[in-house]
Amino acid sequence: MHNFFKNRNRSNTRKESSSDSSSSYHDFPPPNTPGGKAHDVTISSSEYARRCKDIMELYNELQALDVQADFDSIIPRVVVIGGQSSGKSSLVEAVSGINVPRDSGTCTRCPTECTMSSNADSWSCEIFIRKEYDSQDKRIHGATTQPFGGQITDKTKVEIWVRRAQAAVLSPHKTPTDFETMSRADIKALMEHDKKILQFSKNVVVIKVRDPNATDLSFVDLPGLIQNSNDERLIPKVKSLVEQYIRDRSTLIVIAMPVTDDYENLQAVTIAKSPKADPDGGRTIGVLTKPDMLGENNIGARKNWKEVLDGSRHATTHGYFCVRLPDDVQREASITKEEVQTNADGYFFSTLPWSQMADRSRFGIPNFVQYVSKLLIDLIEKSLPSLRGKVEEKLLQCLTDLGEMPPLPQGHPSTEVLMRITNFCKDIKDAVYGDKYKYFVQSNLVTYSRFKSEIVATAPEFRPFEGPPSSLEQRRHCSSCTKFVRGSQTQARGLDLIKSRIKLSITWELPGHIPFEVTKNLLRDYIDLWTEPTLDCFQEAKATTTRLLVTLIEQYFGQYRFFRKYISDLTFKEQEDCGERTGKLLEKVLQMEKNPLYTQNSEVLSSQRREWTESLLQEAGRTRNSGVSSASHRCSSTRRSCITHSFTDVPSKTEEHRLTTWTVDEEIDIMAGVQAYFHVAHQVGNIG
Repeated sequence: MHNFFKNRNRSNTRKESSSDSSSSYHDFPPPNTPGGKAHDVTISSSEYARRCKDIMELYNELQALDVQADFDSIIPRVVVIGGQSSGKSSLVEAVSGINVPRDSGTCTRCPTECTMSSNADSWSCEIFIRKEYDSQDKRIHGATTQPFGGQITDKTKVEIWVRRAQAAVLSPHKTPTDFETMSRADIKALMEHDKKILQFSKNVVVIKVRDPNATDLSFVDLPGLIQNSNDERLIPKVKSLVEQYIRDRSTLIVIAMPVTDDYENLQAVTIAKSPKADPDGGRTIGVLTKPDMLGENNIGARKNWKEVLDGSRHATTHGYFCVRLPDDVQREASITKEEVQTNADGYFFSTLPWSQMADRSRFGIPNFVQYVSKLLIDLIEKSLPSLRGKVEEKLLQCLTDLGEMPPLPQGHPSTEVLMRITNFCKDIKDAVYGDKYKYFVQSNLVTYSRFKSEIVATAPEFRPFEGPPSSLEQRRHCSSCTKFVRGSQTQARGLDLIKSRIKLSITWELPGHIPFEVTKNLLRDYIDLWTEPTLDCFQEAKATTTRLLVTLIEQYFGQYRFFRKYISDLTFKEQEDCGERTGKLLEKVLQMEKNPLYTQNSEVLSSQRREWTESLLQEAGRTRNSGVSSASHRCSSTRRSCITHSFTDVPSKTEEHRLTTWTVDEEIDIMAGVQAYFHVAHQVGNIG
């Protein structure tokens, strides 16, 4: 392909300098055919024929490279559209010279691309399947074209092979080779009973015909537009596919128009005229089909379609053609192309209103094929400069990508695999111990430090005073306080709350004995606040680990797509399993912190309790005796969270409780005990 551009560059330059680059399609009039023998006129002079063959070979090479997605807007193509029963299948058969499936079923469910090349010594045909979309009709990266069956040299075998290929396209759950021996009955039964068969696919059946007598041409036959269907989803899918194919400015739109219908009611015409397609008719070519089905009494319809054909009505740049195609009887009899054309010529010369038209170049398949072929060839040739620029752009990108690829492994493949896996595992271990990828440990240290601060922020805030919470807030963290937990953001709690908790807990205890339940419930209020920061810390550490694993997987296996996916799936499955086990363990540890409340650090606990008791008693006495105004104790603090209803559950004064005598010192003793245990527990846990 690159050599073609190089060899054609000089001649293209001369042509461009002598032609208007903005010339439209109508620069190429259809050939005149005096005497009514359209097939006697040829456009294949030696120079033109050679040019056509060269260009079509380039066209075929581009398609073989599966680059249609990259060059959709550059490479010209011919697209045949029309409704069901519009004669479109007969038109395709007449143009291509091969029989295609025409019954309802597979023929309406996927596009068919047909390329005819005269660069051959004898007739042959090959069929391919081009996969561009997945089963959800989403375009896949890297289209593939695979041969389906072998070379066909018998024209009568083409129809069954095309039918098999269409069935294979609609069956992504099977391999294409499963269909290569199926009969027509087998395919029909499969379509009726296999529930996994797709109703529709955007993937393409490609037919390449080599015929020394053919006119070089390539076109896409799209599924017929549907008005009614048992599957309502199929109607918009087919319409969307047609719209997708005809929207590019380089696409020629051929519409099969049955003269038995009204022009204004043809759905294909409406779609072609839409603003996103060809509203001015500059790319549309109409082909009138089924003229022999208009009876002599249909005078109005005959007149209207004659005016369409001669350009009096619904004029377009390229105008219209009229063809008479073989009926089912003639098709079954396998009459020759010459016989078909002779019958058509005789019909058009002897039947009104067609016999009255002076321009005979608009009748018959040969005239239509020659016109479209010449138009397509010229469009391809005009697109060569843009195409060459796009190819060079892609080539440069390809070379850049190749230059960025890592060097090929030098050792044995199995050894290379083991070495990469071993080094991958070693790097993970080194990262955990901080020997490599130090950012991993550093990130986790930041996470753990934040976790510690958030746990400290849940520490109790006891004020040895009576009064509402607002007055207690004014006394927190003041400069005269001798001891408090720095960084705590819980709600301050005073003597009133401790008294209410004692009242709610007292039952048959001896006078002066306060139930341990008071201390236990107070501690659980604060330990419950550890769950959220603990899980947050776990998720942040997990995310940091994920980033490390992604980096190492790409480093060691990114060069090998399937190997990378395998290792990635294996690694992250193991990470999920570890994460699930860790999550359950954290839940267990958090539960253990609340029950039982126990520690072996008895000396630390006793020491902390004494310090807190002295501090709280001293603070309570100094405040009561000093008369310092509340304003001098005002300070500000940002709350992380508050303990709500359980902190302020004060029983009604009317409630009856058995009163036991206790002193303020005993209330402060509870505060000090809670503070002391929290100090031990939040640092080393209750098993320390």
